[in-house]
Amino acid sequence: MPNELTVPNEVSLDLQHRAAMTAVGGIDRSTLGKVTVTGRDRAAFLQGMLSNDVKALQTGQGCPAAFLDAHGKVVSLLSVYALEDRILLELPAGSTDTFLQTIDKFLISEKAYFEAADDAYAILAVQGPGAEKMLAGLSGATFDPVPYSHMEVEIAGAPVRIARRSEAVTPGFHCWTAVTHAEALGKALREAGAVPVGALALETLRIEAGIPAYGWDVDETVILPETRLTPS
Repeated sequence: MPNELTVPNEVSLDLQHRAAMTAVGGIDRSTLGKVTVTGRDRAAFLQGMLSNDVKALQTGQGCPAAFLDAHGKVVSLLSVYALEDRILLELPAGSTDTFLQTIDKFLISEKAYFEAADDAYAILAVQGPGAEKMLAGLSGATFDPVPYSHMEVEIAGAPVRIARRSEAVTPGFHCWTAVTHAEALGKALREAGAVPVGALALETLRIEAGIPAYGWDVDETVILPETRLTPS
């Protein structure tokens, strides 16, 4: 799939970092794991599996959470987004299959259905002080200031779900869209002024912001209080 946010050789690491800190950086985050959860018991089931109050989420709200084992050890870090008819889960890259296999062990008679969505959605992130103004200009929308809030808008002629999800000390958003629309969305972001930001710059931004990453700062040897995550 063509990638409009691939970092050109002439865009230095310093320029990428500066864009996300002072202007707008665009980051292809499509390798993140993605799962949809449907069924009438979806919120109640996740309430018992995750660290945060999933049942309290209204449509358009979200939260960060940890998936814990029976001993309180962290199996995964994730983001939760509540929609009217389903819940979207955003997982660490490459962890979708393991997550689904693990969660399946806890399902007995609950009406909660988990489906991998890695191939269905792309996620393009916009990070920096100008991110909100850029997305508002492209979509005509006004965004809720609450972290992890989300809404569906239209950009470049297709639906895009925009979640307030920062990956640095500056404001940030994750834009979920169908894989078939990712090229057009990336092009729209580039043309609006987003500077492509790659993995090395993103890692620097994450460390500076003190955001824990699963597999690096957090793994199955860590208990929840050690992650510095707090219930929503």
